[in-house]
Parts: sequence; C-alpha cells; structure tokens
Amino acid sequence: MVIYNSWGQKQFETTRPAEGWDGQDAPAGVYSWVISYSDIVGKVVKMRGSVTLVK
Repeated sequence: MVIYNSWGQKQFETTRPAEGWDGQDAPAGVYSWVISYSDIVGKVVKMRGSVTLVK
C-alpha cells in the first residue's frame, strides 16, 4: 500500500497487510492510495482510491 498527498508525493508505504496509516503527522486533506497484490494465479492487481483526512 502506498499513500500519496495531493501533489503526488509519497507519504507512506508498506508491504505488510496488517500495517496501516494513521495520518498522525500529515496535514488534513485528500490523499490517494494504491494497493497492489498478486491474485491466486499470479496476476498483479492494483486498486486505487482516495481518503479525506480530517483533523
């Protein structure tokens, strides 16, 4: 999982499914996320979305 700010700068990255992003040190705003994984047949799948961080 990778989290980007509105300027496309990487804010957070992890390869561990149990690790999450709490946005504690980030300013309020809209952030984009990308999750990449391999399915059962080995095909790489990318999911994308956004989250609004409110403080």
